[in-house]
Amino acid sequence: MVVIAAMMVLAGCGPKDARQAAIGMGIEVYPGASPLPMGWKVKSGEETDPAAQFRTPDAAKKVHMWYREKYPKNIIMAGGNEDWSKQLPWDWDHQGLYVPPEEGDTKGTILIYIDKEHDGGSRITLARVRHF
Repeated sequence: MVVIAAMMVLAGCGPKDARQAAIGMGIEVYPGASPLPMGWKVKSGEETDPAAQFRTPDAAKKVHMWYREKYPKNIIMAGGNEDWSKQLPWDWDHQGLYVPPEEGDTKGTILIYIDKEHDGGSRITLARVRHF
């Protein structure tokens, strides 16, 4: 089991446009997702990296499956439930995919967080973490 210790923190700096930030990180944006205001960062240990957030009316399961197909070498991260291995990822309120870098990739690990919204839609957070 892979244990990921990355957390989201709100900060007031970083790229001004989520779509441009995702492109700069080399992460594909879910089709039709609307960018949210910038300012999110992912903190891993002592390092902090920018993150881009998006919103879609699509269900978490659909978003999750789309990213699983786009990044087939992904590893599913637990969604906050101790017995996560007995549940399907889209049953979690918070899901994540961890995509290890390819050999020679200097941008780092891709992190994709998918949060269920109360209206049935999803919030997507995309980030690259250099130090994991």
